[in-house]
Amino acid sequence: MQKTWITSTFLLLLFIPFLSSAQLATIQEPGYDQKTSYGFTMIMPENDKIFSLEYEYRYYWVPGVEQKWKNIKLTEYDKDLNIVSSQNIEPLHKTSFEGLLLRQLDLRIFCRNSKGEIIMSETDLRLKKTAPTPTFLFKPDKHFYKFYCGFSADSNFSYILTATGSGKDIKYQGVVLNREYKVINKFAFKMEKIAKTIQSTLPFLSNAGSFCVLYAVRTKRNKDIGYIPYAYFLTEINDKGEGITTHLDNLPTGRIDNMSLRSENNILQFTAFLIKNENEGIKSVITGQFNSRAKKITDLKEVDLTVDPFWQSSKDPWISSWATNGIAYGNLFNSYRMENGSEIVVMQNCVERTIEYWSGNSTKFKTLTNGYFITAICFSPDLKIRWLHTIPLSQSEASNRTWVGHVSNWQRGKGLYILFNDNDKNVDLQPGKEIQNAALDGAWGDHLKTYVVKITEDGKFSRSPAGSYRDKRLHFAPGASNTSFGNKVLFTSLSGGIGRPLSRPAFFIFN
Repeated sequence: MQKTWITSTFLLLLFIPFLSSAQLATIQEPGYDQKTSYGFTMIMPENDKIFSLEYEYRYYWVPGVEQKWKNIKLTEYDKDLNIVSSQNIEPLHKTSFEGLLLRQLDLRIFCRNSKGEIIMSETDLRLKKTAPTPTFLFKPDKHFYKFYCGFSADSNFSYILTATGSGKDIKYQGVVLNREYKVINKFAFKMEKIAKTIQSTLPFLSNAGSFCVLYAVRTKRNKDIGYIPYAYFLTEINDKGEGITTHLDNLPTGRIDNMSLRSENNILQFTAFLIKNENEGIKSVITGQFNSRAKKITDLKEVDLTVDPFWQSSKDPWISSWATNGIAYGNLFNSYRMENGSEIVVMQNCVERTIEYWSGNSTKFKTLTNGYFITAICFSPDLKIRWLHTIPLSQSEASNRTWVGHVSNWQRGKGLYILFNDNDKNVDLQPGKEIQNAALDGAWGDHLKTYVVKITEDGKFSRSPAGSYRDKRLHFAPGASNTSFGNKVLFTSLSGGIGRPLSRPAFFIFN
């Protein structure tokens, strides 16, 4: 689906294991450029060095038109976030940044050049020196729409993959690199097809010397249960470039609405919510694990949530609307295995609600749209619900333009943290309640703040404002990825006005 805003990234720095209720100490607001957009990713090597990778480009919405990239810049910071040095990576001038791999202080940046080829640039962060000529890796058959790169679990191999094509003709192509980043194998395989097109692909997961991808395929519509069922497949790619596909045919019949995946000791573990009838919403949760050696799912468990006493007794209108009306869907951000053996699942969902807004010619409208909220559920090892929290958000979608903001969450010790945007007027918003003057014109509006929520293992919940922008054209929308760095946590995130050119990176420092 074509997105209606352009994204860039921020860098956040959090200092202590548990955030206090204090306000955000520092917000270094980025500049604002109406002509160009800026991407920003982060690199956290050893020896307390922090690097950022910034790429500047002009963006075009027209399908098939290449993005016009200007340059890619590498900046080094000291532990106090002062700039030590900054340099353009000239060999990657006018290329499209796709991803990076970092092993110790050896940085490899992967880009697409004007010929559609995947190239790799080598930078020694120790010497701050980049090889003068990028290395050619391969050229995808067609224009690709997804790019993946990552290490195997033992770090002896890395995988570069592209997904090309559309509809019933989706193909994966890529290369396997050894520890010295030399191409040792190439591979290409097509997705399994049943009746319809590929529906979705989950990110590739490292799995002890191989890469795995789990994806869903639409099957024939079942009118009786009100939705299109899916068949699930898992393809494992080994270091020889061989792809072995397994049909996960012992999954319960239905649509997996959200899924959390993690890889441990060659075992791919998952937790998911299951919809068996779209007219009834989510009714059950399943867990299991996929053994890549046995090529099958084992320890599969399914629990009916409707008979759970906690679920039945919950008076939360968001949950009752989500679970019973059948109009909710969500994106699972993550799941966490806590020290006491329980699992906390964090996801974003939506329910229908009415919003009221003013159009550009001062005409007042009401429309039915989707209201978003965050759900955090704690399951015991036997899948009993220990506690449940919902956090309503003020973000909304309308007229095929979606801006829900990204929610970032991370685990530290016995605490789980969630960082997100919200309008302070709508903190206690309930389903069906109207939103006054919703920002449907591309601006976030006034009163937007960034909040941080802390939830402990036993379900204790606290919410504190973390800061806000003075310029309402800008917003803070953290991305899901984060990495521990000593006693700190750093995030990549999204920024900028909705539907507007984006801002430069900024640092957020929590006390």
